Amino acid sequence: MKIVYIGHSYIVKMNQQKIDEINRISDHQIYLVTPKRWKNVMIRGFSAGSDKEPGVHYLDVKRPGNMKKYTYKGLLSVLKKIQPDIIHIDEEPWFYVAFQIIFLAKYFLKKKPKIVLFTWENIYKKFSPRYRFIERFNLKNCDTIIAGNREASGIVKRKRAGCPVHILPLVGVDLKDYSSSKIRSKKVRIGFIGRLVREKGILLLLSAFFRLTVKNKTLTIIGQGPLLKDIRDIIKKSGHSKEVSVLTGVKHHQVPALFKKMDILVLPSCSTRAWKEQFGHVLIEAMAGRVALLGSSSGAIPEVIRDAGMIFKENNVNDLYKKLDQLVRKKKLRNMYSKKGHERVQKHYTNEVLAEETLKIYNNIS
Repeated sequence: MKIVYIGHSYIVKMNQQKIDEINRISDHQIYLVTPKRWKNVMIRGFSAGSDKEPGVHYLDVKRPGNMKKYTYKGLLSVLKKIQPDIIHIDEEPWFYVAFQIIFLAKYFLKKKPKIVLFTWENIYKKFSPRYRFIERFNLKNCDTIIAGNREASGIVKRKRAGCPVHILPLVGVDLKDYSSSKIRSKKVRIGFIGRLVREKGILLLLSAFFRLTVKNKTLTIIGQGPLLKDIRDIIKKSGHSKEVSVLTGVKHHQVPALFKKMDILVLPSCSTRAWKEQFGHVLIEAMAGRVALLGSSSGAIPEVIRDAGMIFKENNVNDLYKKLDQLVRKKKLRNMYSKKGHERVQKHYTNEVLAEETLKIYNNIS
């Protein structure tokens, strides 16, 4: 079979690892379409069948960086050239680009491919008439849906998607990227990796960290966003400047190495009316890096962690402080969750596992 993957997230090279694994373990012909440019980041383009990156099409897009409204230029000519048996769309059902792809496949390709559509959306939303039309059209004309979490699965079923729905995250991890050896330290090293925005709970984490009375601890905040200046001001005024550091400008491929210097990862996300944690990819990265986990009860975090870490009540600084204090004080507890997390990621979240599960889905619709 000829299978085409289309999605803006594949502009990041590490996110292509699952597709590379599918290509490695199957006899299918695999192709990838992703934007040449996203926001202000320029990605070098490679033509399909090139010696350097065969089968990959980096296309120009309209509205780069606007997930809801971006569309591809020259997509139809690529699809006509490939004549795919399956088009796997890793975009939300209500996005312009999903409509563009399905519309072209339905009305402009002689050979009608099967359509696989992905969704993370774990909050039921009532859209404007335009987006509601797009979503209904896409759900009606796809052959299977992959939901990134249980709530997303329930929502597309509620919206009467007339096809099978499977639960599987978008991308996994490659364990070869994560070292099993730690850089030792006498201090307990706590980490946060993510966007520096209020809904990620970083201010809550700082408040809980400042309450800790144990002396041998540090907190490293890794990310960037609109709260960066506020965070630096809070740290400066707190008197904890020697214990808390902020790292910005970290590239995606540099993240695995960070876990060598981390004992605990905290994901303190706080749900809003419009958003809650849809998966938390950093959680499975921490599992791969043998780091103990502490996450909030927001969205899919408990679903991802299960018994491989601790969960606190979201927006509850007291609960966060108490559980963080336990992890900081008890090395055996950290080691237990480190081991459980690594076992869990091996069983459920490697790119090898996701590739095998994805191929099962294709076999059911081909």
